[in-house]
Amino acid sequence: MIEFHGTSRRLHCLSCGRRLPFTPKLLAHLPPSCARCGGLLKPDFVFFGEGIPLQAYQRAQEETRRADVWLIVGTTGEVMPASYLPVQAKKNGAFLIEINIAPSAYTQSYTDLFLHGPASRWLSALTAAVLPHRT
Repeated sequence: MIEFHGTSRRLHCLSCGRRLPFTPKLLAHLPPSCARCGGLLKPDFVFFGEGIPLQAYQRAQEETRRADVWLIVGTTGEVMPASYLPVQAKKNGAFLIEINIAPSAYTQSYTDLFLHGPASRWLSALTAAVLPHRT
């Protein structure tokens, strides 16, 4: 699992770059500020207009090159650079499984198996099929 778009479990200081675990206490004074430098804290995920963290992007590209199977879960497939990864996986020979409530930009051109419906249902079913002893 790669936190390609970050996580809400951490906050990120816009001044010093420090990342710290989120706790409700940090929201006692708004906007939240960094105890180290006083800078503004924001959730540690990527907002529109911000770049994907380089390490996450490079790791995603590496894993995509090596993948035999690729899961596409709950996306329209329209926001770059994430939308390019399934295309690259398919070009490298991966089998693409798409789980979605509606067809996406991948469904007709790249998806090998389309599982229509909510991610929670299909991911549970796939987990039970692959890891039956864990259900």
